[in-house]
Amino acid sequence: MSIPSTSSTPRCMKGISIIHVGKRNFRVPTASLPEGLSSGQDIYVRHDKENKKPVIINTKTENEKKDNKTGRAIKTENEGFINDYITIDQIPSAFYGLIIGKQGATIKRIKYETNTYINIISDKELVNIRGYERCVNNAKQMIYDIMEYKKLFLPPTHFISLPINDPTIRRNVDNFQSEVLQLKLANIDESILIKPPSLHLTIGMLNLYSKEDIRGAVSLLKRKSQEIHHLIHNLIGTRAIVSDLTGIEIMGDDKEKTHVLYSKIEEPEGRNILEKLGEFLTDIFEKARYLKKDDRPLKLHATLIKTRHRDDGNGVVPNHDNRQRELNRIPFNATTILDKFSNTVFGTCIIGSIHISKIGEYDEMGRYRSEGSIRLH
Repeated sequence: MSIPSTSSTPRCMKGISIIHVGKRNFRVPTASLPEGLSSGQDIYVRHDKENKKPVIINTKTENEKKDNKTGRAIKTENEGFINDYITIDQIPSAFYGLIIGKQGATIKRIKYETNTYINIISDKELVNIRGYERCVNNAKQMIYDIMEYKKLFLPPTHFISLPINDPTIRRNVDNFQSEVLQLKLANIDESILIKPPSLHLTIGMLNLYSKEDIRGAVSLLKRKSQEIHHLIHNLIGTRAIVSDLTGIEIMGDDKEKTHVLYSKIEEPEGRNILEKLGEFLTDIFEKARYLKKDDRPLKLHATLIKTRHRDDGNGVVPNHDNRQRELNRIPFNATTILDKFSNTVFGTCIIGSIHISKIGEYDEMGRYRSEGSIRLH
């Protein structure tokens, strides 16, 4: 007696197809279904809210191609449906708004055009996609394209930092800021003064929107550590990088409408070591696509007053987007400060490390939170 093949359609299912609608399953005569759906296939149906009718979204023996009229994905042969979700991890929350779209319009369009189920788990930075393999890949690509586009408009998240840790400089900056507050000038309050523990030189701004980006940037810095040490050794041998903080200037030309006031950086003998180090760092991080290089020359400085840090009077910095925050910034008149403190010498420091620092976040010591660093000597 022969044993029927397990892969053949059972006799009781001849001429019958299984229709999956949500969590319910129905056995339906295949003859009553649209042309091209053969006996024994599993067919999945969803409700198209826009057209107010059910649509077939996949079958287990179909493959994908595009409908010339609608542009939607349709299926032909030999591609299985992925019943388990395929996960895209590390989708930072900064991208959710654009992926979802206004009133969910964008995510609905992606689902519709690719015939996929998509579930966003925001607290875990995950996007789950289910459907035919090629449909899933198309949905993933659409999401990646949106993310790349969004990166053009998002503000940076981190920066390459050279911390200034000299206690004498910190003390002198603290004294300077106290004297500025005693002048009781309009639009100057404690919130816009840079705290001495967070004093630093900025080499470049970084766009690190995911944990993977952060790990990659820190790894890059550590991998290049030996080259950085060779660069410094070729310039000054085994000596440390020494810089003077002296005098104050403003960003821009309008003293009466100032947003940033800073101390100038001067290197002994005009060696420009920091400038050469900065050029090396910006080049390697730009090549890795973590940094968008500025056309302007690198201007190393230590910021002392910055209106972007202004709070609402209750210690809270308004959580506007980058463009809105720029529009809401209130300038101050720096004329008196420049006249009184233009020749201030804050001191000499040794630049001893390079950090990948997080914008707007600080550790328990008041320093910018570091994602990773290397020593310079």
